[in-house]
Amino acid sequence: MFQAFQDGTFSPAFAASLIAAVVAVIGLLTVWRLDGWAARHSAKFTAFAAGVLIATAISLFPDAAAATPYASFFMLGGYLLLYLITFSFRNDNPEAFVWLPVIGIGFHSFIDGLQYGVLFQVDFYTGIAASAGLIAHEFAEGVILFTILRSSGISNKWAFVGGFFGAALTTPAGALLADSQMEHLSSEALGAMMAIAAGALLYVGATHLPMHIRNDTDRRPIIPMLLGVALAFSIQSMHHHGVDDDHDHHHSGQIEEPHH
Repeated sequence: MFQAFQDGTFSPAFAASLIAAVVAVIGLLTVWRLDGWAARHSAKFTAFAAGVLIATAISLFPDAAAATPYASFFMLGGYLLLYLITFSFRNDNPEAFVWLPVIGIGFHSFIDGLQYGVLFQVDFYTGIAASAGLIAHEFAEGVILFTILRSSGISNKWAFVGGFFGAALTTPAGALLADSQMEHLSSEALGAMMAIAAGALLYVGATHLPMHIRNDTDRRPIIPMLLGVALAFSIQSMHHHGVDDDHDHHHSGQIEEPHH
């Protein structure tokens, strides 16, 4: 199977995205099983989710800015897009309003799937190392989306369905698109989509979720929010560290190659 990955008969990017989807489903099932406990601590989970999404949005922006000089405008566009959708939902269709996080997180997961294609296009071992960081956050992403939907009054069944589509299914979809269209997808286009995803996540984390947070009598939600920020930055650091290490190894191998 390892050789099949390397010779291109089986897409390693799609395989990595399937693993990510499975990890997200495990997160969904875990929080479903702990639903009673999660409901009692929904404010803390929501605050934690807000911290993860805000920090993830901030972490995405430098890569987007390196790919396109218009990253700030695309990020603002992503934020305003979800703002306009929210405004429409709140006035005309309040039931649909609770599904807004599925849009933001789903678009981010779709971009993750595209990134698998980009990473494995660079180098097989670079893709393996960097995918570890991307896959690691899928468990938390499934938990977060399920918790957000449950805190909005959605049943367990529909929270799982929303989480499956938003956190799991969208990642393989992005990887499939990357595999089929990678030669047509410029780095600037990917950067634009990353910036839009960052803006969407920023809206969900900084504007949408605080409306669902209720301070309890024991402690304020700032503590779980900061823990979410720390987790997101740690995962992003691991992801970039893996990419940098493999690039350094690849280039050092080229330098040390003897010349005749």
